Formats: sequence, structure tokens, C-alpha cells
Amino acid sequence: EFRRVLFRSADIEGDIDLSHSRKELDMGPGFYLGESYGQAASYIFAYPSSSIYLFSGSKLQGLRVVEYGVDLEWMLLVCHFRRRIDSYASSSLLQGYVDKAMQAEVIIAPIADNNMFETMGQFARGDITDLQAIAALSASSLGKQIVLKTDSACKAIEAVDRLYLSPEERKDIEQARKASALTAMDKAKLSIEKYRREGRYIEDILK
Repeated sequence: EFRRVLFRSADIEGDIDLSHSRKELDMGPGFYLGESYGQAASYIFAYPSSSIYLFSGSKLQGLRVVEYGVDLEWMLLVCHFRRRIDSYASSSLLQGYVDKAMQAEVIIAPIADNNMFETMGQFARGDITDLQAIAALSASSLGKQIVLKTDSACKAIEAVDRLYLSPEERKDIEQARKASALTAMDKAKLSIEKYRREGRYIEDILK
């Protein structure tokens, strides 16, 4: 069930649509929102003039929604949309996952940060197995993102407020994020070592 209020941190001018979206994002082109104030704040604290938009998402109910967890399907989709596994484009398994995602009006999925991209890169190169990668990715707890994939979905949300962070709040968020990132990196390394030689490599999954 959707939370009533969704969060977006980038500046918005004019109507919300998909025409300005970049293509190589976690779930492809779309309008990306977060699920909590703290999550959104952690991405904008370094920009003094930035702000957080609050949206009502109550009208999103009834649209075609696909939700993912930290699993193989989500990882392969991020690698696909981020152009990490182009050599496996003909894989029937991958195409099935992509077709399912492209039919959604709204996607709810974990956020992949820079540390996660490095782990996914290791998996995409065949350096680690799916089990190692998923265990390492699970070490980060960045929350989920809500991706609006169609114009109908974009029209179903409404901006209700705009918030700014104080200098003190920015400092607190910066310290908390650094500590969290270090902890996640240590956990990821331990997970990769723990599941060494367990699971399948990408060439066996998408052959």
C-alpha cells in the first residue's frame, strides 16, 4: 500500500512528465520518488539551496504496480538499465524480466547507491556469484524508490509542500550517512567472503 506522502529532492518546474528523464537509471526512464523524508534528505544535504518536495500519492492506487526486493530479478534489471550487461541482451530470462518491468505503470524497488553499483559491476563482470552479490547488496538499507513509468502515473500525484534543511540538520545527516556507508561496506565485504564459491555466475544464469 502506498504511503500518502512521497518525496522528491530535485527542483521541479512546470508539469510533471517523463520527457526529461534520463534513460540509464535503476529502472529505466521514469519520475523517481523516495519513500521517506530522511531518505530524501540524505541525498540533498550537500547542496545548500536544495529542497524536498512532498507529494500526495493516494491516487496511485489501482495502477499497474510491480514491486521488487533485493533479489536476482531486481539486480539484473538494474544491471540492464544501467547498461552493464548488454552482451546478454538476447537472454530469454532477462527479456522476460524487462518486459514485465516495462508493462508496469509504477515500480517500487530498492535504491541502488554507488557502493551497490560496484557490487553489481563485480557480478556483471563474472567476478562474484549471484548469492554473493545479493548478500552484499542486502547489507545496505537505503530504502525503496517509487518510479512512475507512465504519464497517467505522473498525473496521479500532487505536490503538497516543499521543505528546506537547516545547516545543523545537513551536518547531522552527513555524519550519519558516512557512518552508515562504512558499516554497509564492511558488511558487504564480509558477505562476499562468507558466500565464496556459492551460487551461480552471470554466464550460467543468462546463457
